[in-house]
Amino acid sequence: MGTSLSPRIAREFESRNEAMAEFLRAADQAPRLLPPDDGAGCPLFHALAALSWTTETGLVQGSDRLHAVWFLGEAAATVIEREIDGKPTFRYLGPRVETAQLAFGRNEVSPVLYFAVGVEKEERARQSQKLRAMLSSPPTANSNTILVGHNANLKEATGMWPKKEGDAHVFRPDAGSFVYIGDVTAEEWVRFAGAAAAR
Repeated sequence: MGTSLSPRIAREFESRNEAMAEFLRAADQAPRLLPPDDGAGCPLFHALAALSWTTETGLVQGSDRLHAVWFLGEAAATVIEREIDGKPTFRYLGPRVETAQLAFGRNEVSPVLYFAVGVEKEERARQSQKLRAMLSSPPTANSNTILVGHNANLKEATGMWPKKEGDAHVFRPDAGSFVYIGDVTAEEWVRFAGAAAAR
């Protein structure tokens, strides 16, 4: 099989939770292969057969430990643990996921928006509290704040479960809290973009 045409990145993280969150965020709805013993990883040779067709294979070493893999068409991603100077480092290898940068030309990365399913219960609660604070914070004058995240994050923070990925949900800050206004579907975004381009 040929190599993937998807643009790829390699990114270092100090903690496994951050690397796994990036992996799950990029995976979205793709099938995932996760080790049964959460946190321990598994020997790399157990998954080399699944990785052999990807270009990432040349980037790993025999002593590396594989924590997760997902495949979707010609795209694939993995989280690998490698010991460097006696300290474990977790590396995410996979497609670029800078949705905000592509859509708006600039972005700020926030761990609050990492995929909530990929973190421990206590950290998920902290993420939800911080996300509620973000939703409650008014934007600067004549602007909006766009948060690019996941359905699970929104469910944890607001109790609302969006029906599908790709839609936008609009909130208005209100006296230290927030009010849900409504949603804009992915299909509606396409129509709005076409109408704006035709002007």
